[in-house]
Amino acid sequence: MTPKPSIMARAKGYGRLADLRRHEEREQDWRDVPAFPEYEVNANRQVRRKTTKAPSHPYRYMMRPNDGEQVDFWINGQRHVISLDQIMSIAWPKEESE
Repeated sequence: MTPKPSIMARAKGYGRLADLRRHEEREQDWRDVPAFPEYEVNANRQVRRKTTKAPSHPYRYMMRPNDGEQVDFWINGQRHVISLDQIMSIAWPKEESE
C-alpha cells in the first residue's frame, strides 16, 4: 500500500504558489542593515538574516512605547533591539524610496 500525499501536496496550484513566492523574494531589492552586516531589509519593511533568509518579525517593545516597531538582532549571542523606523531611514532614504 502506497502512502497518500498530504493535503497540501494534493492542493491544486500549491507548487505554483510556492514558486511564485520564491520568485518574488528574489526580485525584491534587499539592502544591508547598517551596523548589523548579518541582516538585510527591503522597501516593504521586511527584515531577515542573510545566511538563513529567516525573517525577523517587528513588534512593539513595551519599554519603548513611542518608538514604533522594534526588531531584534542577535550578534555574538547578544540581543540588540533597534527601531524599524531608524533602520528604514538609513537603509532606504526618503529621496530613493519615492
